[in-house]
Amino acid sequence: MGLLLAIAIPNFARSRVVTAKNSCLNQLRQIDGAKVQWALKYDQATNHAPTWDDLRPYFIRARLPLACPDGGVYTIGRVGELPACSIASHMEYWRTNHP
Repeated sequence: MGLLLAIAIPNFARSRVVTAKNSCLNQLRQIDGAKVQWALKYDQATNHAPTWDDLRPYFIRARLPLACPDGGVYTIGRVGELPACSIASHMEYWRTNHP
């Protein structure tokens, strides 16, 4: 029984971290997509920065501002920038894997 717990607990913790990071990355993608839609609709240049209220129409059921599941805080940023999460490990993956 002890061996089973020794194996199960680290695997459970690791899967929780991966799930939270993936959720954060998906929300960053949604924020980025909303910024692009907003910029196209209102003919905004890359140096304009939308607010959460500007992006609200692009999030149908989400409660804004979005929150990272690991407790990070999102920054929308300007249209020409990627949105950001205050958790460094999420941002490292986001920057290196963003298309």
